[in-house]
Amino acid sequence: LFFITFLNSGIQNGICFWMVTFLKEAKGLPIALASSSLFLFFACLAVGRLFASYLLTRLHETTYLLGLFSLLATVLIIAIMAPWRWTIPFFALCGLALSGVFPSLLGMGGKIYSKIPGTAMGILATGAGLGSVIIPWMMSLVSQLTDLETGFLCFEVFVVFCLVLLGFQFRQLRRLIPLRVSIRF
Repeated sequence: LFFITFLNSGIQNGICFWMVTFLKEAKGLPIALASSSLFLFFACLAVGRLFASYLLTRLHETTYLLGLFSLLATVLIIAIMAPWRWTIPFFALCGLALSGVFPSLLGMGGKIYSKIPGTAMGILATGAGLGSVIIPWMMSLVSQLTDLETGFLCFEVFVVFCLVLLGFQFRQLRRLIPLRVSIRF
């Protein structure tokens, strides 16, 4: 869970840190429109977090995370490769895909390590902080050596790493975290 949290937080913050620059320089958008896309990203992130708790009453955390990472892998590659007019809505969908990942990972850590939840969540939060610094820095290094589009493709590689890590741990995580009973609203 530490490495998934590390990668996820790096992807999320890297997109936030670099999206406006990417849209302005790689896609040729005016700064006002590129900045508005950042607003849409955060709006989708907020709306997704509102619905995440409802969805988690219906799905197991591992299934939910696989779905979110699959959605992110799909919409992020489209956002990077699409013409400028399609880039903005797909970056907004990236916010929606990222919305439930970090809260779910924290919840999973608390459930798996129920005897020491504070320590587990502290370790995951440390991974999030480190990922938020290292992953965007790596992306900027790749961008400096190549171009911004190639640098943004690093985020896609890290999403695939998250899917692979989650895939390897899928059965073990499902066994460690029991499926809860659905709550009717």
